[in-house]
Amino acid sequence: MRLIASRTLESAGLRAAVASDAEKGLDLFHQVSPAIVLMDVMMPGIDGYAATQCLRATPAGQHVPVLKLTGFDALDLINRAYEAGATDFVRKPINWGVLGHRARYILRAADTLQGLAENQALLAAAQQVAHLGSWNWDFATGTTRWSDETYRIFGYQPGECVASREAFLGRLHPEDVALVRANLEVLRSRGTPLNIMARLTLPDDSTRYVQVTSEVVRNEAGEPAQAFGALQDITDSKTAEQRIHQLAAFDRLTQLPNRQRFAEKVALALEQSRSGGRMAAILSLDLD
Repeated sequence: MRLIASRTLESAGLRAAVASDAEKGLDLFHQVSPAIVLMDVMMPGIDGYAATQCLRATPAGQHVPVLKLTGFDALDLINRAYEAGATDFVRKPINWGVLGHRARYILRAADTLQGLAENQALLAAAQQVAHLGSWNWDFATGTTRWSDETYRIFGYQPGECVASREAFLGRLHPEDVALVRANLEVLRSRGTPLNIMARLTLPDDSTRYVQVTSEVVRNEAGEPAQAFGALQDITDSKTAEQRIHQLAAFDRLTQLPNRQRFAEKVALALEQSRSGGRMAAILSLDLD
C-alpha cells in the first residue's frame, strides 16, 4: 500500500518520502519538511493518534495537513483522530484514482490558510506600527470584536477582557463618555458613521487621544446590521499640535501669552461685543 500510494502521488506530480512506522516517519518529517503527511491510523509501534500528537507538538508540525488512512468508521475513533490533530480522512479501500486529487486539494487549502495567516500577521504588524486598531460591532447580537492593537490602545493585553461597548466606554475620560455614548447610539439606530476624537484614561492614569471612525453594513431591508471601523492613537500628533500652538501663542521664556495671542483675544472680544450689542474695553497696565 505504501508503494502504490507513493507511485500514485508521484504520478500526480508530487514527490513522496516513505517510512514504515511512526517513529521513522517522525524522523523523516524533520529531515524533508513535507507539505502534507499521509498517515495510517494503525501502524507498528505507536499508532496514528499518538504520532499525530507528537507531530503537532513540534513547531514545524503545528500547521502541516495530516491526511489519515483508515478502515474504521466509528464516530468515536474519528473524533479521537480529529482531537489528535488530523486534517481529513481517506477511507479504505482507497480509491487510488482520486488520492492524488485529494492530496492536491488539501495542499491548495493549506496554502490558502497559510497565506491568510501571513496576511493577518502582516496586518497586525502594520497596525502596531501605525498605532491603528480595528473593531467590529454586530448590532443584532451585540457582539464586538477587537484586533490585538485595539486591546493595546485601550491598555489591555490582547484577549485580557471581553471586547464590548461597555469595555470601550469604561476606558473613556469621564468628560467624553456622554458624547461617545450618544454617537454610538446614533451609529446603531440610524447607521450614521462615526468620526470623533475622544480621550482615554489608562490604568497608569495617563491620557491618550484616539480618533474613532466607522462604516456601516446594512441588511436587505436597508437597516443597519453591523459596523466596522478603526481606532487610531493620535496622542503624539495631538501633543505636537498642542506644542506648536504653545510655541506660537506663548512666550518661550515666561510662558505668558504673546502679542499674537493678545491680538487673537482682542479680535474675539470685539466680535462678541458686536454680536451681543455690548461694549468692549482694553486695560493696559505698565509693569514698570
